[in-house]
Amino acid sequence: MRLTLSSFAESYNLRVIITTAPFWPILFIGSMMVVGKRLRSSRENAGQSALSRENIKLKEEIKEKTSIIETRKLKDELLGKDLEIERICVKLEKERILLVNMDMDQFFRMRKTPPRKPFSTLSHQTQMLRSIEIMEMSRNVTGGEDFYTVWKFMGQNFEHENGVRWCKMSDVDTLLLMSKFNFGDGLVKAMNHYYNAKVGFSILASRRAIAKLMKLLDISDLYEFEVVTCVINKKEVQRVVIRCRSVEHLLSIRATNLANAGRLQLKNGKIIPVLSGDRGDEEAKAVIGLECSPTPNSPYSLSFICSFCGEDNYANMLKFMGRTLSTLDNIKFIDYKYGDVVLRAEVDWKKTGDFKFLSSLSAHTGQSSTNPCIGCIIPLCTHGDHRDTIGLFNFELKFDDRTEANILEHCQQGTHSMKEGATPLVQIPPKKTVPPTVHIVAGVHEKYVDDQMKAKTNKMDCALFGNARTVPHQKSMLKKKKEEELVLKSAINFLEADIAMGKNMMSAFSNYTVNPEDSCDSQYCIIDGCSSNTLDWVKCDLCQRNYHIFCMCIMSAKIVHKMKNSSSPFYCWSCREFSHEEMIYNVEFELKQYIDEAETLKTKLSSVTRDKKSMEAVLSGEGGPSRKKLDSVLKKIGCLGSAWFGNPVGNQIRKLLRPKYIEIVLEVFPDDEFKSNLRKVMILLGEIMTASGKQTFNDFEKLEFKDTISRFVNALREFCPEENVIPKLHYLVKHVPEYIDIYDTWGGACSEQSTEHFHVVYRKVKKAFSSIKDLIFQAKLMVRRFGFLNYLNDIGENCNDPMIEIPDEYRS
Repeated sequence: MRLTLSSFAESYNLRVIITTAPFWPILFIGSMMVVGKRLRSSRENAGQSALSRENIKLKEEIKEKTSIIETRKLKDELLGKDLEIERICVKLEKERILLVNMDMDQFFRMRKTPPRKPFSTLSHQTQMLRSIEIMEMSRNVTGGEDFYTVWKFMGQNFEHENGVRWCKMSDVDTLLLMSKFNFGDGLVKAMNHYYNAKVGFSILASRRAIAKLMKLLDISDLYEFEVVTCVINKKEVQRVVIRCRSVEHLLSIRATNLANAGRLQLKNGKIIPVLSGDRGDEEAKAVIGLECSPTPNSPYSLSFICSFCGEDNYANMLKFMGRTLSTLDNIKFIDYKYGDVVLRAEVDWKKTGDFKFLSSLSAHTGQSSTNPCIGCIIPLCTHGDHRDTIGLFNFELKFDDRTEANILEHCQQGTHSMKEGATPLVQIPPKKTVPPTVHIVAGVHEKYVDDQMKAKTNKMDCALFGNARTVPHQKSMLKKKKEEELVLKSAINFLEADIAMGKNMMSAFSNYTVNPEDSCDSQYCIIDGCSSNTLDWVKCDLCQRNYHIFCMCIMSAKIVHKMKNSSSPFYCWSCREFSHEEMIYNVEFELKQYIDEAETLKTKLSSVTRDKKSMEAVLSGEGGPSRKKLDSVLKKIGCLGSAWFGNPVGNQIRKLLRPKYIEIVLEVFPDDEFKSNLRKVMILLGEIMTASGKQTFNDFEKLEFKDTISRFVNALREFCPEENVIPKLHYLVKHVPEYIDIYDTWGGACSEQSTEHFHVVYRKVKKAFSSIKDLIFQAKLMVRRFGFLNYLNDIGENCNDPMIEIPDEYRS
């Protein structure tokens, strides 16, 4: 059977070749052609699928488009270069025209002049030369007018882009000047007149602009003022009690100012106000710091809320501050504005201050009570024979912490050193009490470092102090010496009176007169020889006769007193069958005993007086040589307590506890165990004080701080094991690490240091308005000034520069 070639080609889609050859050879050749074509296609596509071939095609298209884009970029660059060449050509053409129109030498001189340096980088001499050139140029430009006239015109009329004249202070800057240096309105007015007269214009803002800003920032309407009578130095005086009526509104203003200045730093979305207070000068003050401020420890960041004249005890604070403090518990949220938007933030209250202020807030009886700690109910005996000493006290003992609930319960019962029937002034939990950094460290330093050094120098200057390791113990020894001196003087006085009486008796016997006018029943009445104005009588219990005591040869006043107050019988010389000679002998014998005893007591009195004077010379005044040397070293390094504050203040203690100054101070003492142990205590206390200022503690630093506390306690046990444990040491060891564990900080945010500094600010502001006789108006101006300082601090102005004291005659 034969198949046609055309039918085979149609079935396999092959090119038809007209031939008359047999079918099978043709079929074989056709098959080989198909196979060959497929092999060639396989080699060309490298064994790839259709999808792979399509991807390759897309990549080639992308590559082609990328090439087109790069070509266009290159064309744009070339076009830019062409434009630059054209610009250079234009510049060269201008220079050619300038060359044609100008002298050749002048052209090349201008061409080679380098660009001038900025005016601020020049030397003073070059700046003066440039200024002279400007003045000369101004004369040419203004037609001969001097530079002063031009400068005055520019000062009056030229403005910055923000609308403020270039040589005139803004209203905020002028307010900062007035607040920082305590300028009054009268002084600002006088300065404006002076500037206008001498310069032609004033660099201060206008009084109208300042008054407008002051009115905007005035917060005195938020306060109430009351004049009360108080006693100072046994004199009745008038003083003003200041209270804030709306603490919530005050905090809202502060938060608004901080937010609009971009300085509000919320902690977990919360505003954290810190209530603090202290007594400085004659006023007790309460303030509120803000941890959300960039400068929470600045005294200018504290919002003043209360003040009164008197001690910051519970009774006074309840009377004068209770109304304001009671409102704090109701402030849970603060609304503030950021631009035109009203925002709300949650409030998380804290409190701080010295332990007296904190005790008064909690209705606690104070640091000398049975349970002196404000954080727990630990029983701690701080004085007496049964006091808790460092060597025996177990700092690891745990007692119940004080809470809001048990504080109220203890107040109702009057237990655990809480005032019976009292109520805490604020309901801030004890766990949210910021431990007072400087107050704790300064107290520990005073007790276990300063007193120990002074006591050691006193022992070096006076060996009589023996084992007295502390100044109070040494003062107690001095007190005992004084008491012993008084007893000896009294005994000697009595003996001298008795000796005088005995000598009087001997003289009376030698001048004996029979039957005197006031004779007694004695056979030898010598009353006429008695020099005493009183005639004391005594009755013999055997013969019932009455005798003069003088005639019975009783010369001791002590024996007379004993006879009058005793029920023992008395027998006269006659009943005892003593002769006259025996009576005289007895008087001589007793007189000799009294004289010998008096001499012995006088010798002892001389020794006691000498010891007392030695002790007084060391403990009073400047002290002995070693104490003077110690004070000289402390004064040289700036760490000697001033007459105003008594003991060293925080910065002085911080400096003293640096290793460099520790070694300088220790050179005063001999190389012994005391010096070695004191070095350990001071170094560790310095590490504690350094840690108190850290902003935050990480986990490792927390463990490191706890280890430092543990080593400090061990060093104290070696150094002064007999010293009593003060509440500040217990609080440092027990409650400060707990606070750091919770809040990751100690004194890095708000602390009582800012309150201590606020006393200085308060004193200066009060002095600025001291000439105002109206106490209410004076207090309003003070409150207004505190508001200005808060505003300036919140917007970032520097209020921390030292305030210059302006003479009173320049204030208004």
